[in-house]
Amino acid sequence: MMRYVLALDFGASSGRAMLAGFDGSRITLQEVHRFANEPVSKDGRLYWNVPQLMEELEQGLQAGYAIAPYESIAIDTWGVDYGMLGADGTLLELPRHYRDGRTDGILQKAEQLLPAAELYRRTGTQVMEINTLFQLLCQRDSGGFDQCATILPMPDLFAYLLTGTISAERSIASTTQMLSAETGTWDRELLELFHIPHRILPEIVESRTKELLRPVRHPVNIADNYRFRTHLVNLLSKHIILIIILQLRKGKLNGEELLDVNARIGNALLLKLRFYITLIISRDIHNVWEICRIPDKPKHLCNLISGKAVHIVNKHRDYLPVGLQIAADNRFE
Repeated sequence: MMRYVLALDFGASSGRAMLAGFDGSRITLQEVHRFANEPVSKDGRLYWNVPQLMEELEQGLQAGYAIAPYESIAIDTWGVDYGMLGADGTLLELPRHYRDGRTDGILQKAEQLLPAAELYRRTGTQVMEINTLFQLLCQRDSGGFDQCATILPMPDLFAYLLTGTISAERSIASTTQMLSAETGTWDRELLELFHIPHRILPEIVESRTKELLRPVRHPVNIADNYRFRTHLVNLLSKHIILIIILQLRKGKLNGEELLDVNARIGNALLLKLRFYITLIISRDIHNVWEICRIPDKPKHLCNLISGKAVHIVNKHRDYLPVGLQIAADNRFE
């Protein structure tokens, strides 16, 4: 009997989804999806294009499952980069790309606290300016931990966006320059020396640790679960947009409240909703209706849709990203 797993590989400039099969004696490999991995530039800074990569990841999941129902997936990226999550589980900003120049010259500053040779001895990791430790030093100096509840290495960030599980797999954690080569745990003394709060670092788990889908009410494969959640997100996003526009027309919602809602929607799955809200803030209502493909219906129907949005949240709350739950719960009544 053939058994299948899916590997999602994010390289520096491209990515691919590989379906692997094993019949007990022979392994087969098949590329089912390939895509470009291009960073985005904003205000002179370079970021991972997480929304686009999540769409590519979804296509890889679906393409692989169309060929063979796989039992497990694994995600790998290069090391050092990370995403920051807020206390409500939302992605605070797009992850900074290692090719961004913010760490230029940081080694000289770091060596004032600890020589590079000692840093290598403690962590066993080649000392490079792009390493997570030095990125966090830059983040610290800009006040970047004020809203941060935890950071996740990039493979674990993608796994989190699929499963809701927060953890750091050991091998990718070793690229951060913060893992003790002696104990295999986060080096607390090193973190204290560089004034990096230990609280933002996730639990370290071993390779092959299961990332359980949340919640596991019945057996469900990862591809179907993610497709289901994405469908709910798209459906509920449109309902929330209708609710927001309705409340704007009634004068029950002001610009500050709308900006607050927009700031609290950070999950990568919800960036389309954030885009819609940005259009509303700019009063580009026509484009919102066009993009959502929603006709300008009577207000009583909008009220009905508002009730439907609440019903969707209540019925499927545990499957929805936290940011969407927040947006739906704040219905501006």
